[in-house]
Amino acid sequence: MSGTVRAASVTSGKTTVSNIAVDLSRDGQWTAFDGGATVSGIPAKAKGRVQSAAGATTIELASAEAVVQGIRAAVSNATTVRIVDGRTTLDNLIVRLGSGQAIVSGTAGEALDLNVRLSALPASLANSLSPGLGATGNISGTVKVTGAASAPSVAYDINGSGVEVTQTRA
Repeated sequence: MSGTVRAASVTSGKTTVSNIAVDLSRDGQWTAFDGGATVSGIPAKAKGRVQSAAGATTIELASAEAVVQGIRAAVSNATTVRIVDGRTTLDNLIVRLGSGQAIVSGTAGEALDLNVRLSALPASLANSLSPGLGATGNISGTVKVTGAASAPSVAYDINGSGVEVTQTRA
């Protein structure tokens, strides 16, 4: 497949995708993509290539970023995402969040088995989600998400360095 996709908006159920602008080109057995859209109010863009063969979809993601409630999340390394039978596998997907990062590995589908390593995430990222929080410091640790996607179980070991909020400073 090759060409250009442009659309003002597309709605499916409760999800609206707007400002769609994606360029597609052949890359051997792959389809290269480069573009972006706004998904339910979240601007996002990505570049990479995708291939579907033998019941599996493989996405080689060169770069990607989105801005959620003022927080920029960007993939900071090329990574491969594989989807087979409704189950997505991630292997060391590194997402830069502020001056910190989250590294995600594992699988997600009807069942979850995800491991996340947090490294020096600025606590101030929470300020855009909770105005007046005044969070400072950094957060590191691990998060393990397992169980059914409809009722996940989350275990974590989180460490803070210099973490304060408005209330604790008062």
